[in-house]
Amino acid sequence: MILRFRDLSSAVGDTIRLHREKIDQHGYAWWGWWAKPEEKIPRDVFAHFTDLIRRAGTHSLEVYLLDSGERLLYRASIVRIETSPGSDLIDTPEQDKTPNYYVAKTCKTWFKIDSIRDCDTSELSRLSYDEVPGIVDDPTSPAFGNGSGNRKR
Repeated sequence: MILRFRDLSSAVGDTIRLHREKIDQHGYAWWGWWAKPEEKIPRDVFAHFTDLIRRAGTHSLEVYLLDSGERLLYRASIVRIETSPGSDLIDTPEQDKTPNYYVAKTCKTWFKIDSIRDCDTSELSRLSYDEVPGIVDDPTSPAFGNGSGNRKR
C-alpha cells in the first residue's frame, strides 16, 4: 500500500518530521487518511491488511508513504487500522499521539504507525501497481506503468 501525501502549506509543516516526533515520544503516531469526498473506504482491502497485521510475526504491515510534492518515498510500519464503521468521518483514536496540525481533523481511516524510514524511490520499480476497485479511478496510474503507459500486473 502507498499512502500519498503532500505538505501544501507552512501551517501543516513537515508531515514526516511531525509524525516521527510523535513516534519518538510515544512509540507510535496516528496517520489520517484525508480521503477525497468521492473516495470510498476499501473495507475489504483494509480488513485483509488488518488480518495480515494480526497474523504477522511482527504484528505490522510494511507500507510506503509518498510525498508527491517533493517526490520523496518513505517506508512505514502500520500496526493498526481504525476505519469509520459507516460513511461518517471519525476522530483520531488518540489526540496526544497525533500531530497537532490535524488533531481536530476527522478522517475516514486512521493508521497507527510505529516507524517511518527513508528509502529510495527505486524501491517502487520492484513492485506492481493495481488500483483498488471501488475507491475512485486513478488518473495518475499510467505514471506507474512499465514504460509503455500500461499498468504492471
